[in-house]
Amino acid sequence: MYNKTIFIFHRSLRLEDNIGLIEALKNSEYVITIFILNTEQIGDKNKFRSINSISFMIEALISLNEQLEKKGSKLFVLCSKGLTQYELIDKILISDEDIEAVYTNKDYTKYSINRSNKMKKIVEDNECNYIECEDYLLHPMNSILNGSNEFYSVFTPFYKKAITMKVDECLSNKHKNYISKKYELIKTIDIDNIYKSCKLETNDITFLGNRKEGLKKIELIKNHKNYSDDRNKLFKETTKLSPYIKYGIVSIREVYHRIKELFGKKHDLIRQIYWREFYYNISFNRPDIFDGNSFRPKYDKIVWQNNPKFFKLWKEGNTGYPIVDAGMRELNETGYMHNRTRLIVSNFLVKQLFVDWRKGEKYFATKLIDYDPSVNNGNWQFSSGSGADAQPYFRMINPFTQGEKHDPDCIYIKKWIKELKDVPNEDIHNWNIEYKKYSVYLKPCKEYDFQKLKKDLKKIY
Repeated sequence: MYNKTIFIFHRSLRLEDNIGLIEALKNSEYVITIFILNTEQIGDKNKFRSINSISFMIEALISLNEQLEKKGSKLFVLCSKGLTQYELIDKILISDEDIEAVYTNKDYTKYSINRSNKMKKIVEDNECNYIECEDYLLHPMNSILNGSNEFYSVFTPFYKKAITMKVDECLSNKHKNYISKKYELIKTIDIDNIYKSCKLETNDITFLGNRKEGLKKIELIKNHKNYSDDRNKLFKETTKLSPYIKYGIVSIREVYHRIKELFGKKHDLIRQIYWREFYYNISFNRPDIFDGNSFRPKYDKIVWQNNPKFFKLWKEGNTGYPIVDAGMRELNETGYMHNRTRLIVSNFLVKQLFVDWRKGEKYFATKLIDYDPSVNNGNWQFSSGSGADAQPYFRMINPFTQGEKHDPDCIYIKKWIKELKDVPNEDIHNWNIEYKKYSVYLKPCKEYDFQKLKKDLKKIY
């Protein structure tokens, strides 16, 4: 039994079913809960910074602090400005010799693994134990391997094996041995001033970043029995659980077991969860993809056209392709986008405007509330054909037939493109021809000629 331990929150911003936190509480007299605001990640020098995502995280931290205050404790928020996060921990361990261990949950990105290695050295140099726990996934990393004991690069066999494996039950946290909120810790900031410390204005995000809202979203899973039929209908409400899963406001096990309880473990929602697991396993075993490398190296030889005008129009939602523009306007306004539309707009950028997928990946990263490096990279490489289990390079998605199929009454399109509210649906779905009749909306930025596009695509790939 340790005297005092530290638990460092990264992306498990909850008390319930938090494996690392519960282990720390079980094995310690007192646990000091901390979160480090790392200027490397939240500062404007981070080219992948999403203010929407950071704002959601801040709301989650405020909610977490409220939960801890009910236990007579608080979340000790540290700012790494002027010091590295490792130097901060070093100073804390030196200042309180009763701290004997540091706990956290494992993260799997290249950045996170490097962070863990450095933190482990600092902690052990102070003659303390550094303990990481598996928490973010349904199954421990690299526990789902093929017959050659290698990671899967194709989803279906990965899923077929994973679905047979046991998922741990959720852990209840009844522990109360958190350190008193009166405990003094160096370099802490007042959580009420957290936006100011991050140099951000209070952001009016469309998602409430708190545990209560996350649990509400889990409860509403009951409305998605017909997910396999409804998942691509753009006018249907999605679960919108992704940001809550990303920041661990709810655990992935809580989501899994609720779906299983309602619909059985072979339901398509659980299959979607396993896509997340698949992409995490891919990025863990191929960390070079975070450096801009294609999963399939031959695709790095592609010379993209990267027309700056096309890229700008795509980002703004002004391409003149209704379904594409609706998706991009939803993203720009809310920080969120329907999953089917993510596939449509990414395929359009890469295979019809011939813009490098990395540019789209980065733009999504700066806008998405639910930005997750592994999932975002996996999705973009899927669309480009360069990733694991990706679409064939020659597969193009027709943006007009996609709109007609998944938004036949133009409910989604007209919601985000107000200019089209009085235009007949049939004309919207044939906008490449019918645009000449109207002045309310844009001419397509590029002529849609499927056969020509196919030939041009073949030249590039």
